[in-house]
Amino acid sequence: MSSEDASLLTQSPYFQHINTNYIPTDTEAADIRAHLEPHEAELLRLESLIEQLALQRNRVRDYILPHKALISHPRRLPPEILEEIFIQCLPTGTRRSAMSATEAPLLLGRICSSWRSIAFGMPRLWTSLHIPLDFFAFNESKETALMNWLERSLPLPLSLSATMTDVRTHASEHRRLVQNLFQSSARFGSLRLMGISAEEFARISESSAPLLEHIEIVFSTPLSDVSGPTLLSSTLLRTMKHSRIVIEAPNPMKLVDTEGLPWILDHTETLTWNHITHLTLVPSSGSGWQREDVSPRIAHRLISGCPNLLHLELPLEHRHWDDAAWAPTGRLVTPLESLIIRDPPIAIPCFATLLQRLEMPHLRVLDLPSSNFVAAAHESAPNVFSDLARYSPLLSSLSLGIHDFASRSFLDAAFPLLSTLTIRNYCIHNEDDAVMVAAFNALTPRLSGEPFAFADLSRLEIVGLISVEDPKLSDLIANHITCETNLRHLQLIVHDHPPRAANAVRMQCSRDGALDVVVQYKPFQRKYTAFDGIDARPAIERHGGGGES
Repeated sequence: MSSEDASLLTQSPYFQHINTNYIPTDTEAADIRAHLEPHEAELLRLESLIEQLALQRNRVRDYILPHKALISHPRRLPPEILEEIFIQCLPTGTRRSAMSATEAPLLLGRICSSWRSIAFGMPRLWTSLHIPLDFFAFNESKETALMNWLERSLPLPLSLSATMTDVRTHASEHRRLVQNLFQSSARFGSLRLMGISAEEFARISESSAPLLEHIEIVFSTPLSDVSGPTLLSSTLLRTMKHSRIVIEAPNPMKLVDTEGLPWILDHTETLTWNHITHLTLVPSSGSGWQREDVSPRIAHRLISGCPNLLHLELPLEHRHWDDAAWAPTGRLVTPLESLIIRDPPIAIPCFATLLQRLEMPHLRVLDLPSSNFVAAAHESAPNVFSDLARYSPLLSSLSLGIHDFASRSFLDAAFPLLSTLTIRNYCIHNEDDAVMVAAFNALTPRLSGEPFAFADLSRLEIVGLISVEDPKLSDLIANHITCETNLRHLQLIVHDHPPRAANAVRMQCSRDGALDVVVQYKPFQRKYTAFDGIDARPAIERHGGGGES
């Protein structure tokens, strides 16, 4: 209440009763009604005046606003500036645009007719789209909107992703939509197909895609003896501009495995894929399918069939019948520059088996999975790293498990160009573990000036560190600074909760900033299941798979 309102209220003959529980008598009540009559009349007069002023205000405002719109900054922006703003409104990264009125580019066409005209006349806005086929199934208006979207992007390359989830219900509709979509295959620049069956892909695999630079295919069904070997030879993959291919299937080895088709072995051109330069194979499991990883023999056949292969990523699995069926041969020289071997973790013997038949003189990047059975692994493959150093002398970036790094097989090998090293420790015990001690001893230069095998290392990452308070870590950092090695970046990932709210700590470890150390905390996350607390479950099931990074 303002002071003016308070002073007016004090003039009331009943001021002493205001805001109290006093109950007026009948006479006083009649007196109060008579007292309020002139005030109520004044209130009506003021409300009428306010209503008239509000009407006048609205008329003036309605006159001003359209004039201000004429001179507003968005209206005066040159079309080329608006176009750049529109481009910046699109999703970033690998996410493609969605056909939604709540986000760009459709949202831009709902602002005004001028913006709609500009947006619909910009092909760049319509080159990216995510297509959930279930959303478009049995809906002609949505399908028409999809075709209009693709037409607006003419003549630019397209970046598309399509998902098929309710395959059984919408199988025929999915097939029709995919076939309509592939009428624009000549403009495909990037393509991701998720949930497609091998049979369905066979129907579209003979389409030509001369602008396609990257394709990812996630199969919902296993590859067959027929669909597998012919997939990499399909017209769709052969006509790509840049052959960057990702294939996810329950049995990716069927791409090359022709055991069921002996006649193919007589046609060497079927196993030659000169067009493939980058290939990633991902095994998947689900819907009752059991995943099958790639054996060294199949990997060798794949590499030999891709004479221009520069990057290969695949899971490697040892098979008992593999060595017996694979007679020793000479070393195959391959132009591979990057090789990434994923799970399963016991891959060193598999890699050694493959390496015995490979020569990779241009290999620069190698990523090996962490092995928890390193003793047996290196007993069966004692020369694995010495062979690697001999036949891949240009290796500059290496990722491997701490057990493999601390093995004599690795420490006795020489990698003179190694500049980036990642060591993963997923089998964590304690700071005094013999493997951990051996690893830190090998990574720490000696102040006495003894030769240091990793003097040229510029970037080091240790995943699964026990604690940043480990004195061995302090010695490693201090000695690298004192000895003035080439180490400039040290990344430490601790599988524990951070001591503070921050998830990463960055610190300069020398006065001139010669060594940049980053600490990240990524605690293991336990997987809870419906079997928790049931003691009758076998121990191997009860404790298996208890965490993931």
